[in-house]
Amino acid sequence: METFIGIMIPFLGTTLGSACVFFMKKSLGNLVQRSLAGFAAGVMVAASIWSLLIPAIEQSENMGKLSFLPAFIGFWVGVLFLLLLDHLIPHLHVGSNQAEGPKSRLGRTTMMVLAVTLHNIPEGMAVGVMYAGFLEGNAQITAASALVLSLGIAIQNFPEGAIISMPLRAEGESKGKAFLGGVLSGVVEPIGAVLTILAAQLVIPALPYFLSFAAGAMLYVVVEELIPEMSQGKHSNIGTVFFCRRLQRDDGAGCGAGIRRQMMIVQVILEGLGLGILLILVCAIGIRKGAVGMVHLYSPEVQVGCVKLGLTTHKKIKRNALIFKAVCVPGYIAYVLVCVYALNGARGFLAGFWQLLVILSVMNLIDRFGVDGYWVGHTNAWEIPGTEDLKPYITAKDKGKKWLFGTIGMAVISAALAAIMMLFMES
Repeated sequence: METFIGIMIPFLGTTLGSACVFFMKKSLGNLVQRSLAGFAAGVMVAASIWSLLIPAIEQSENMGKLSFLPAFIGFWVGVLFLLLLDHLIPHLHVGSNQAEGPKSRLGRTTMMVLAVTLHNIPEGMAVGVMYAGFLEGNAQITAASALVLSLGIAIQNFPEGAIISMPLRAEGESKGKAFLGGVLSGVVEPIGAVLTILAAQLVIPALPYFLSFAAGAMLYVVVEELIPEMSQGKHSNIGTVFFCRRLQRDDGAGCGAGIRRQMMIVQVILEGLGLGILLILVCAIGIRKGAVGMVHLYSPEVQVGCVKLGLTTHKKIKRNALIFKAVCVPGYIAYVLVCVYALNGARGFLAGFWQLLVILSVMNLIDRFGVDGYWVGHTNAWEIPGTEDLKPYITAKDKGKKWLFGTIGMAVISAALAAIMMLFMES
């Protein structure tokens, strides 16, 4: 299960990025893109060196002075493999007006999809080979280092998903088709990861070659795509700072273990952001045919007004409210439990409690400021025709209640879940 989750994390990053098409009118800002690209590049370079190349050399120690040879061969095969694909497949990098590869009549967006898909292949292979080494019991490859690599790639995939879905929407595609196009660009990653795991398990002695191959291919992507992306134009210094911070090796215990200890708080915050993005995605789906589809979240006065206007019925409101709770409550609980206990490996009440509380609190802040404050309060996306006289939809009293639940309520829920999980794991 741990391996499956790790393989799917990068794909989740692409999916969440593609979902931006449902609630954003403009692309991600330069500051955000540079920061994410620099952070991802730092993680990927660090993982390539300490979790792929060095283990490849250490596994070949029986070759004596030639122990470096499998890593050397695999590394350059990986680089040349990506170079070959770059020359065989027409594609267009983000921020570039000059297409690469053979001449073709493909559209700009199609070639951008091919560029993202092309570079998702080695990333999926890198994740696959990391988990193959972990499953084989390699002492140099831990579950933590494999997870950190998956999270780093997922962070990089988030803006890539948005870069694909939003231009498709701008060209006239529906939001659903634009979202699907972004998602499909990342589907090669879990496929590549599974195939790599299967291949490595069949040919265990070749694992050093697989490890170094993935390192070479991934470093090619970093140098050819991420570093230029993070260092061009405005805010290029931000990308460099994030790159250097994540490239730093934290201690002598290994890159994965060091990053895990130092970055646990950041990781938990990122998981909270993920939950917040899921909340926004659910809301975007709910109002895709009009805000009346989510009127069960409004005050009773607004609900009654919609019924009087013939926009809906009390039966539909109750049904939608039930569906919303049936999907969201179990889904959110499953998400936080998987993050805290399956991915982060929390043990004991306190470790589980603070991680659960941080994730839920970050999601609550996104809900209060992002959804209620901006989306509902400053856009027309949640406006229901005929109910303008009932604005503001979220009154000061409602905001007070939400803040109370978001602080005390989230703490109570976190404590209850942490206690239940502690009893479950001790039984």
